[in-house]
Amino acid sequence: MDYEFILSQVFVVLSYFFVSLTYFSKNRKVLLFYSISSIIMGAVSYFLLSAWSGLFMSGVALIRNIIFLIQNKKNESEKITWIDWIILSVFMIISIITAVYTYEGFLSLFSVFATMLYTISVWQKNKKAYKVMGVIISVLWIIYYVFIGSIFGVFCEVILLISEIVSVVRCFKYENKQKEASL
Repeated sequence: MDYEFILSQVFVVLSYFFVSLTYFSKNRKVLLFYSISSIIMGAVSYFLLSAWSGLFMSGVALIRNIIFLIQNKKNESEKITWIDWIILSVFMIISIITAVYTYEGFLSLFSVFATMLYTISVWQKNKKAYKVMGVIISVLWIIYYVFIGSIFGVFCEVILLISEIVSVVRCFKYENKQKEASL
């Protein structure tokens, strides 16, 4: 293990500290702030690992989250507008184009799939759907981290997956309690 690998693993841990906070956030603006912090830490880790598709997907994700944060300030409602549809389409196209240029084998596409799915999860403005989609996204990232050889990436993503599952279960239990209370 060299210095760059060890440092990359430190940034992975920091990245996952911030991403885990997103799943317990009740405010979309705070969720996006934590996500942006996570993306920056992850990008540094990918750079140190020479994981180019992960690095470029981090760039796409960073720009996406900043735009979503700005868009959220302009449109506080939970309703999806035609501008939201355009933004989603642009980011899907950018992700596909970036995937073509950073292709390092089929497994490198898992970072692209995870980024695209995460884009949809944040775009759709439903916190419950965001949490449920997070489980699938985690599985994709676990596969990518195995591919790039990030030990702590796999470890942190498994921990995140467990916390996402707990968050989803809590969300559905809370929803069921509310339904029972209204009967």
